[in-house]
Amino acid sequence: MDAQKKQSGLGIAALVLGIIGILTVCIVIGIIPCIIGLILALIAFTEKDKKRGIAVAGLICSLLGIILFVAIMIGVMNSDETNNENHSVEAAMQESDENISEEHKDPVQESIQNEPMQESVEEPIPESTQRQTEVPAKSPEEIEQEYKEACKEYKYKDVLRNPENYVGEKVKITVKISTVIEESWMNDCKYYFAYSNDDYDWWLGDEYVIFDRREEQNPKLLEDDIITVYGEIADPESTTSLIISSSELFAIDMEYIDFISE
Repeated sequence: MDAQKKQSGLGIAALVLGIIGILTVCIVIGIIPCIIGLILALIAFTEKDKKRGIAVAGLICSLLGIILFVAIMIGVMNSDETNNENHSVEAAMQESDENISEEHKDPVQESIQNEPMQESVEEPIPESTQRQTEVPAKSPEEIEQEYKEACKEYKYKDVLRNPENYVGEKVKITVKISTVIEESWMNDCKYYFAYSNDDYDWWLGDEYVIFDRREEQNPKLLEDDIITVYGEIADPESTTSLIISSSELFAIDMEYIDFISE
């Protein structure tokens, strides 16, 4: 009975090691469980007992793992030899092409290439000419003023009806901020919902979405601030509004402002 248990234990160990060897045969150490499993299976066969089914399974798995390992190693070696042969052929072909090009060089062209290049001497430009060509850099205030002068007003419905004709145009509009949305992971910049003035001076006219693209967001804008916006017309923004029936709003990428009141 003890011999049978011993044989069964050796057979199970051989089977487990054989399976592990098959699963890890792609790496070098995968051959080790196969060899140990094979040895244990052979020891189990030496025991005097007729029930050798598990030992047979362990022997088969171990042998299969060893065969797979040998096959993989042979394939890797053949692949390396093929790559080396390809590199040798490419090097030989490249060397042959270089020799052919050397033999067919044009002697006239070669003599021209070997002649020393004459250095071109550049005549110095008079300082007066340099001063005339230098354009003085514009100050930030001048750039801002030119930008504002290029902006103009557009009709709200015309932009929403044909946005492709207006996107990118410089625009200006005086509005009152109703909502401030801070920058977060959901939006890449701070933006505002704002309304233009109406006939009753209640600032409940057309609704705008204004994206704050100023380099320095100074002054900080708050709700109920009245400002003149200078920027570029952006693609209309889809949103839900209780004031207008359309779900698309006039959107502006704001570059500059004139602060009117708070």
